[in-house]
Amino acid sequence: RLEPGPGGMVRVISDNAAYPRLERPIQEVELVGRVVWKGGRL
Repeated sequence: RLEPGPGGMVRVISDNAAYPRLERPIQEVELVGRVVWKGGRL
């Protein structure tokens, strides 16, 4: 999961509790792949 954070940061959140939450500047994040599912209103 990706979540916007303050100051141009991005939170990278795993559903697996064994992996910690990461916060990185948007410039360090590269997305590879495609959206499979998106919940919520469009």
